[in-house]
Amino acid sequence: MGLCFLVMYTGLCASNLIAEIYDQLKFNSLGQISSIVFYAVFAITALFSAKIMEGWSYKKSVFLGSVGYIFPLAAGVFTAQCEVVNGSQPPSFCGNLVIIHAANYAGNFINGISAAVLWIGVNQYVTACSNESNRGRYMGIFYGINAFSGVFGNLMSNRVIHALGKSSFFIVCTALVLLAVAMILFAPSVPKYEEENVAETVSEKCGKIFRLAANKRMVVFLPYLLYVGIVTAMYGGFEYRLVEDTISMEGVTENQEERENYKSSITALVLMVQSLVTVIISYTAGGLADYFSLSKVLNGFLATFFIGLGISFYAYETKNLIYTYIMAAIWGLSHSGSITLTGVVMLKDFDGSFESYALMELIMNTGTIFGNIFCIKIQDIKIFLYTVMALLVVTQFCSLFYRTRPAKTEDSETTPLMTDVESDSGLKP
Repeated sequence: MGLCFLVMYTGLCASNLIAEIYDQLKFNSLGQISSIVFYAVFAITALFSAKIMEGWSYKKSVFLGSVGYIFPLAAGVFTAQCEVVNGSQPPSFCGNLVIIHAANYAGNFINGISAAVLWIGVNQYVTACSNESNRGRYMGIFYGINAFSGVFGNLMSNRVIHALGKSSFFIVCTALVLLAVAMILFAPSVPKYEEENVAETVSEKCGKIFRLAANKRMVVFLPYLLYVGIVTAMYGGFEYRLVEDTISMEGVTENQEERENYKSSITALVLMVQSLVTVIISYTAGGLADYFSLSKVLNGFLATFFIGLGISFYAYETKNLIYTYIMAAIWGLSHSGSITLTGVVMLKDFDGSFESYALMELIMNTGTIFGNIFCIKIQDIKIFLYTVMALLVVTQFCSLFYRTRPAKTEDSETTPLMTDVESDSGLKP
């Protein structure tokens, strides 16, 4: 399954560059607004996904959920036809913003529905493959393999955009996602670890999710999930602006198309460095959570965001691309460690229940929606960084009060996973 996600997210590397590409095509903010549509639908669908996935195996959920990722890339192929190549005349539909926007919003709407099914399904898949003693390591391995796609994806972006143009880039990305969807069919099936209550209504299932949100342990963790979602939006909607601000155009041709492709290729290289760090830290974070206090590991990785922000300020003030690479590496460390640990928390402290994963996706995607709104509304780079810093201070303060659940004994490892979540979160009266 990890290999399938490696291939799929190599193709989905376009998501980190789509805002930059669309801005270069003069469709300003289309990338960020499309992302808001995606994450809004994703968050809402997470509440109802139990009913959608009712009776499905974890593998079937992953397969059907992955199909939706084809649609926004197809919209990207359509939109990229508006690229002016060597003075060529773009198609007539490029002048109709309604068509361009509708295609992208529709693609991301469909993708939002499928993404909720995919990510809840794959988290349950990984949970079913692990036990109490190795859950952190298994989650770290999965996210590490997934993160490696950023290395291949950004390297591919650097070469394809520069050599073949934006339209060919989206075509290659779409082909990779199609290949990954086919590969999932050959992934092994795993048994379910919690029984479905098919008699439950949608409102009853949603009620269990919201009751979990009110759990005293979960309440102090919600700001953490929200902040990780905000930083996720920064990757695609803000980071490229900071990178472009430090790129020297000295010696670069005056041809506007080539200058834009040059900027995109340099941005892809910076993100590739970020992805290399992400691979290492994703695996390391999961392992650390198996050997040290989970709450201490959480707060440690969260604190590294302060270092990333400090270097971001310095890179912006000095206009030095070298510091931008360092910034990207630190952000990769902070975000990859934090996002891996969100899954580990759901595994270790809430036993990988459906409700915990649904709540995780709901809150993180809500954070990503706010993050994309910040990316659109706050154009000044320094004000944006100050805003993220203020939110980080609040998040760090809340996380200091998080206490992980005591480790289970060996005898308890074989008990049904849902039992502890129900008693700990008040899902049962």
